[in-house]
Amino acid sequence: ARQVVPGEARRSPTTLELCLLVPPTTTAVVVRVDFQKAFLTVYQHPPDASRGMDLPAVIATLKPGNGSWPSPPPPLLSGSPLYRHLAASHVVQVSSDGALVQLAQPDFSMPYNVCCLTSTVLAVYIGSFLNALLKRPTPLLTPSEVAAAARRRKLRVATVLVVFGATTLHIDKVARRSVLAWLEHIGIRF
Repeated sequence: ARQVVPGEARRSPTTLELCLLVPPTTTAVVVRVDFQKAFLTVYQHPPDASRGMDLPAVIATLKPGNGSWPSPPPPLLSGSPLYRHLAASHVVQVSSDGALVQLAQPDFSMPYNVCCLTSTVLAVYIGSFLNALLKRPTPLLTPSEVAAAARRRKLRVATVLVVFGATTLHIDKVARRSVLAWLEHIGIRF
């Protein structure tokens, strides 16, 4: 009898059940299984990723083919405590030790580095843009020219705020929903 329950990627492991008829003179049984390695995402790693992942133990159920164990025991197994235990009962389950699999450990500092670099580039860009847009050398001006320059400056500040506000609303859906809800609350509908 054989039963294979295929695993789902990153959800459940594969389960393999085999029923083997092994001659009594056999000293070892080796089962080999081909598999493909799958990379884990950052969020699927255990808290201590450098420790690795635990594999559960293998459970072997031993049962004699004809319903009873041979008596007297074969010479190779005559002093074996396992054989004495098997001969005392009809079915025995033996489990192996679990295993610890070392996984490739990703660089968990990468998201932090990307965030810092992106924020720095944006800060330099926005700072340079605002500086070029708002700061002008001012020669000696008459009062009417100062008033006109103040109006132009206020217009530039309003333009920058509208551009950055529109960009934020275009990118951030949550902010867009909040602004639309506020506008509907004050009576402006889109």
